[in-house]
Amino acid sequence: MEKILISLISDQTIPNVLLIRELSEIDRYIFITTARMESQKKSDWIIDAAQIPENKYLKVEVVEDSLANIQENLRKIDFEDDDEFYVNLTGGTKIMSIGVYNFFRQRRSEIYYIPIGKNVYRKIFPEVKNRENPIYYRAGFEEYLKSYGIKIINPKNGKKLVKTADYTNSFYQKIQHLDTDELGIINDLRKFRNEKTIAVNEIAGLDSFLDKVEFPQNTSANLGKNEIKYLTGEWFEEYVYTLIQKALNLDDDFIGLNINIRRNEVDNEFDVMFTIENALHVIECKSFIYDSISGKNILNESLYKLAALKKDFGLYVKSYIFTLSDRGTDRDNVKQSFIDRSNLLDIKIIDKTFLENEFDEFINKIRG
Repeated sequence: MEKILISLISDQTIPNVLLIRELSEIDRYIFITTARMESQKKSDWIIDAAQIPENKYLKVEVVEDSLANIQENLRKIDFEDDDEFYVNLTGGTKIMSIGVYNFFRQRRSEIYYIPIGKNVYRKIFPEVKNRENPIYYRAGFEEYLKSYGIKIINPKNGKKLVKTADYTNSFYQKIQHLDTDELGIINDLRKFRNEKTIAVNEIAGLDSFLDKVEFPQNTSANLGKNEIKYLTGEWFEEYVYTLIQKALNLDDDFIGLNINIRRNEVDNEFDVMFTIENALHVIECKSFIYDSISGKNILNESLYKLAALKKDFGLYVKSYIFTLSDRGTDRDNVKQSFIDRSNLLDIKIIDKTFLENEFDEFINKIRG
């Protein structure tokens, strides 16, 4: 006798991974798939994310809109009379669900469905009074990405912190009180973001600025590449990363900083990623939204970048833009038109006022 988990393959892969992880003592896994799903390697993504050994699974390819073909291919599988089946109907097409349901309800089976956005699996056969079972398993952000065929191409947790969390928090407090000229020094420094090093005396006023913010330099005469990037915006990414990690008490497997990813030979980078309650959250950090070098507002670019996530990262992804700019009509502010566009795209903008006054409420909503 074997315990066999049946999974239907579709575009949404994480529900299959979650039930595979949740159910223990499964002897064999069978994936009911289609030619289109196989051409996109959807079942391979699930197998990789759930770390299923090669000798423990079988793929069964069916015609997605043919009940007769589905029945025919299921009958070809080598089953024993006393095998027990656990069937996840969450994926697949409606015809696939009907065909698989009709086939396995005549056997020793329990048939389940996972509602979108809920960490439960509902038993729909045989009928029972208490149909819902909790999913206790929680996927880390790397496992979530793997389930959608997305590879992390930098070290596991992205880039490490350039400065300590305590210093970054103090830098956040100090930068609130900088005047226009001092902020201009940061803009001047941005022109050197791609340089390996820069002499401090190369930018007028930079030495006094570093003293004012008590910046811990590796050498007093020069700034290295990581220090330049930190001062010109990456400090805010580190601030948001540590703020979220502490507020949600996330282990390293569940949150990453500066994550470089690759899918279908296309590379991309996201500032902060984390998973909680099996949902993926992606944050783009923009310390200020006006780029003085290009003379453009850079918020649109982030909105379009995040808007594509639903297609590639599944229905369980939530997107945010964190910024120290505030709402208003000036070029440095988050205009109402940006707010309206972000709402249409289901992207939340966390501006300075929200960050300082509504962050705790925001965290409570994420916790659910």
